[in-house]
Amino acid sequence: MSGLQILALLSGVAGFGASLAATVSNEWRATSRASSVITATWVLQGLWNNCAGNAIGALHCRPHHTIFQLEGYIQACRGLMIAAVCLGFFGSIFALVGMKCTKIGGSDQNKARIACLAGVSFILSGLCSLSACSLYAHRITSEFFDPMFMAQKYELGAALFIGWAGSVLCILGGCMFCFSIAGSFSKSHSQRSYIYKGTVTSFPKGQGISAPPDLLIKIDPLRHQLLSIFAFLVTSLGWFFVLCTMAMDYWRISQIGGQGGSYIIKVAWYWSNLWKDCFTDSTAITNCRDYPVLWSVATYVQGVRGLLMCGLTIAFFAVVLCFVGMECTYIGGSEAVKDKLVLAGAVFHFVGGLSDICAYCLYINRVARNSFASNLPAGELRYDLGPPIFLGLVGCFLIYFGAILYAVTVFRVIFPKREVVNVYGANTYAVPRSRNRSLYTGYYKPSRQYGYYMGSGRSSSSKVSMLSRTTEKISQRDAFV
Repeated sequence: MSGLQILALLSGVAGFGASLAATVSNEWRATSRASSVITATWVLQGLWNNCAGNAIGALHCRPHHTIFQLEGYIQACRGLMIAAVCLGFFGSIFALVGMKCTKIGGSDQNKARIACLAGVSFILSGLCSLSACSLYAHRITSEFFDPMFMAQKYELGAALFIGWAGSVLCILGGCMFCFSIAGSFSKSHSQRSYIYKGTVTSFPKGQGISAPPDLLIKIDPLRHQLLSIFAFLVTSLGWFFVLCTMAMDYWRISQIGGQGGSYIIKVAWYWSNLWKDCFTDSTAITNCRDYPVLWSVATYVQGVRGLLMCGLTIAFFAVVLCFVGMECTYIGGSEAVKDKLVLAGAVFHFVGGLSDICAYCLYINRVARNSFASNLPAGELRYDLGPPIFLGLVGCFLIYFGAILYAVTVFRVIFPKREVVNVYGANTYAVPRSRNRSLYTGYYKPSRQYGYYMGSGRSSSSKVSMLSRTTEKISQRDAFV
């Protein structure tokens, strides 16, 4: 059932991402283009903005200023989509804890309950998103086919189809989670009671022999797991910040004052991001122009785009490697292999974070050079740094911090920790002999020189073979059999 849970997790997370994308999209409905072969202008509306675009690529957007003047179905769709996103987020967290391939969450019964809770969360998230998209689509279709409706008629936007797809994925993932726990609560009490626990006996100093060579001294397992989980959350949050900056506005911004150049009352804002240049006036109407051709974009903008995309690509492999190599998962193979995977993931995090830092520094350098230039060309504005730059730098810091935590968890791979371990006491043991000979060949009394395990030295088999030697006197004494 572990494979089914992994498939359910991928389906649920994909549905959660689709619901989030549909929530922030402005293309919930668009004007009909069927009446004209060449459409010069069109109108797009979403849950948060009303936008108008033209054939030259300019897009004018105005946000909904007040919630009380909105129509009831828009407010209902807002609430349902926000609920869907929240349920999808918590469902993803519960799924990671309740999956059988992870070592967190307690016993199998507790993990099954958490997995069931994750499935219910995904199903509710899908139902909320499905209800919101269906309600919005019903309003659009009823207006479109109403012959008495004389206002602007709209068609279904791309966000509705994305929301429907996300709803199906969430519901499918939730159902698979619920099916994956079938049989987890059917074990009888007698089957669950056969649990054997060992104890460790402590001996005084100098009364032990060397431990087997495959015995390794490790960090506290619970502390190790918590550190790995914290590093995973920190790096994931950092990469999420970096990903958000690629779609955010206001990478650079310039404000123009009102009458007499007043800096208290602003009448216009010029701002840019990696994909467009925009102008916002005092009435909150935004006019944007997308970069039409790749080759017409400034070189530094292309460089920033490429570095960020390279960093995010490397981050994908880093997150996968670290997730597989974490000790709280049952995938990845032996502990040595899992440690190597985590170490490789930490290196990938370092490389990806370095690529992102170079991108932000390149953009900052260009903005600072224009801002402090003494002979700025006529017609160019002096820009300030926008919020996405600082959010991206914070994300890079979190990435490096998480990578360092990963490196700490696998530090023993490079520098193994060696400690004294007393495994056996200094008691006397008799070694049985074969048939038709004496019952015992000798006595097994370990020497003090092998009383400690320092992680090196001869193997235990060679030391035990030395103890099989016996004197003639002892052999004759035990020849009573």
